[in-house]
Parts: sequence; structure tokens; C-alpha cells
Amino acid sequence: MPIKSVAIIGAGIAGLTAALSFARHGIDCDIIEQAGELTEVGAGLQISPNAARILATLGVLPAIEARWTEPVSVELASGKSLATLLSLPVGAVARTRWGAPYGVLHRSTLQSALLQTVTDNPLCRLHLGKRIENATVDVIVATTFRDHDLIVGADGVWSAARFAVPAAPTATFSGNVAWRFTVAANAVPSAINKSAVTAYLGSGGHIVAYPLKEVGG
Repeated sequence: MPIKSVAIIGAGIAGLTAALSFARHGIDCDIIEQAGELTEVGAGLQISPNAARILATLGVLPAIEARWTEPVSVELASGKSLATLLSLPVGAVARTRWGAPYGVLHRSTLQSALLQTVTDNPLCRLHLGKRIENATVDVIVATTFRDHDLIVGADGVWSAARFAVPAAPTATFSGNVAWRFTVAANAVPSAINKSAVTAYLGSGGHIVAYPLKEVGG
């Protein structure tokens, strides 16, 4: 049976991207989000060339290219001495070698560009302030006032949609923890290369640093 209408639970990066992908094929989408508004949360993201190509196809890339930074290189460095261990050129090289750019930006910049593109697309409808605790067909229909051929769960690690799938795996803590934050450019130590994405490697952990225009980088 052909899919003509889809309900997507969650309006984060995954949910909005999924909606645009479906709409590109002429499929109606209802995106259901528990938050009353999409606010500027999160930290930095790296957009690799393969992801950039997808964003270009969805019509999002021009909006984020105007606001991101294209690093000169990606580097590995010693977490103890800060000495560079490996340097891979990106920037203009990425466009030549992989046919698409490599950029870094704040998560909110990507989400706002996706949101604007979704809002401008007549096949996409966004339902804010709608919390789905039991992802049944009846609940989805009552929320969107429409029937759908497919329901997509894009509601994160604490997904309610996952529990609607028989024998679905549960999220299990891996033992790994990541802290993500932004620092104003004028507060960054001088030893940090502000034109590169750098991973400082240590025993049992690492730190990744890169510039963001949104905080003056």
C-alpha cells in the first residue's frame, strides 16, 4: 500500500528532517511536539559532507551555510601536551574532495533552519504543545484529526513511541557520558586552535573543541 500520510512524533532534528524527506516525495506529514515552542537548546554540531548533501537536497543548506563556520582542518591532539598528532584538511578541500562542505554550527541554528523549511512546506503541519504518552493510532488521530499510513517515532531516548512497538528494545545506559557546552570566544584558552575541529585525546576520554559563529567563534 502506498504511503500518502505520515505522523511524526517529535520535532527535533530527526523529526523535522524526516518530515522534509517525506514531503519531498509528496507525502503529507503531521509533526507532533510536546514543547509549546522550539527553543534554542543544545550546543555545537558538526555537519559532514554526506549530511550537507542531504540538507542541500531538502533545501536547508543555503540557510545554514550563511551562519556556520567551515573549519580549516580536523585535528587529533595529545590531551597532555596539546601537541598535534594528526591534521586532516577540510574547508575548501572538503568541497573539492567530497563535493559538499563540512561545517560546524550551533544545534539551534540547524533546528531553526529546518523549522522554517518545514513551516514553508504546504505538506508539513506542526502541532506544538501536544504530548504523546501512549502512541496508539487513536491517540494520534485525536491529536492531528487525520488518519495516517505510518507513524514515525522521533521522540528521543525517552521515546513513548518505542513502547508501542512489540518487543522493542529498551534504552540501556552504555556507561559513557558526554558533556556538551559552549564558551564565549573571548574566554577560550589561547592554546585552542580556533580555526579547526580538534579532538584532545586522553586516557578513557577526550575533549572536542571547534568554533561557533553563534558565540563569536
